[in-house]
Amino acid sequence: MSPRTARPRATSRARRGFTLVELLIAMLLGVVVLSAATGFALQTWQTRRGSGIRDVVDRNGRYIGMTVARDVQEAGVGIESTPSWGTLTTFNDTVAVLSVPYTGVDPAEVYRIAPPPPDTVNPLPYGGTCGMRCIDFFKEDNTFDIRVGDLARLQVNGERRLILVTAVANASPTTFRVTFAPMATLLGYKAGITDSLLLDRSGTSVQRMSVTAFWRDLASKRLMRASRLTTAGVLMGEPIADNVEQFTTSLIFVGGNEAPGADGFDADTTNDYNKVAALKVVARIKADRTDRSVNAGQPLERTYTWRVAPRNLMYERNRLN
Repeated sequence: MSPRTARPRATSRARRGFTLVELLIAMLLGVVVLSAATGFALQTWQTRRGSGIRDVVDRNGRYIGMTVARDVQEAGVGIESTPSWGTLTTFNDTVAVLSVPYTGVDPAEVYRIAPPPPDTVNPLPYGGTCGMRCIDFFKEDNTFDIRVGDLARLQVNGERRLILVTAVANASPTTFRVTFAPMATLLGYKAGITDSLLLDRSGTSVQRMSVTAFWRDLASKRLMRASRLTTAGVLMGEPIADNVEQFTTSLIFVGGNEAPGADGFDADTTNDYNKVAALKVVARIKADRTDRSVNAGQPLERTYTWRVAPRNLMYERNRLN
């Protein structure tokens, strides 16, 4: 056979294409590679979806912890706790933090009572100086900084009460008049003078207070934070976290014992307000959606526990001791 006749046979053989077996093998390999890639992509997508659900829950938990810790550190700024009256309290799974507000470097002014004549009567007859829910106070520098809606501390010698201001007006060039809500308790504290508290001519004063409170709204399952009250004594709050299934609070006292709240009036002196060492908060948070790749498709819930030691309460306790 000559070279001239052999060359066309080689060209014809090169153009025949793939055999059926070769095509089947190629298709099989393609299916295997595609299946592996699809499985990897699906697993990555499910992992990212699951991580997103967990991240939302953890983010809510971190935010609650940081917010509570920040605000609790303000407890007792400008006013120390006493055995029967504290600046950090818990009641009905609500946390309330009290402190004295500052304008620049100056704390809120303390105003002395302006008692009616005659000066020989002391303590004053039951009630305020201008009505059952009304007391006159001396201005400072011809002015005053208490407004409607303010929470204030009424001090009568060693007795402390909270009052919720419902009206403020000038009474004279040197005095102003404070009217307060007819409430026996506010934020778990005694309030007003409804239990026959008698005002002292020289030992009665009032001072504006700051308040921060946390509680769980049962209907919406939201954790709420408030810094003001309505004139009816209701906390005016805004939500800081959703899907909060549980929010419980307790106080830890010097010595390590724990209780739902303090009590400075019982025989036990270990749970007095001036023995508060830390606040304990437990919150259970649920994810806002479910996924089959997370918790077997059931709603994801995580429980967080925080213990906050208010530095100002520790400072005051050490200073007084």
